[in-house]
Amino acid sequence: MQSFKFVKYLWDERKASEIGDDQVALLLYRSNLPGSDLRITNYGGGNTSCKTIRQDPLSGEDVEIMYVKGSGGDIGTLTKATYGGRIR
Repeated sequence: MQSFKFVKYLWDERKASEIGDDQVALLLYRSNLPGSDLRITNYGGGNTSCKTIRQDPLSGEDVEIMYVKGSGGDIGTLTKATYGGRIR
């Protein structure tokens, strides 16, 4: 683990392991960490994203989806509902 002078290292490997391979949940976890410290992240600022495979509700085929959190929402408190899935 690294030591930092002004910020705490918040990543919890055990918690990340419990999330498993749910890429959206991991994205939320890693976005919420810096977003929770307003000294390093502006409220409403920050863009984060991830790509994952999901089933297309119309065709039933697996497709690559990109979840994007754009500007205007707080990455410290965002949830899955605040992301918009985009088919790429």
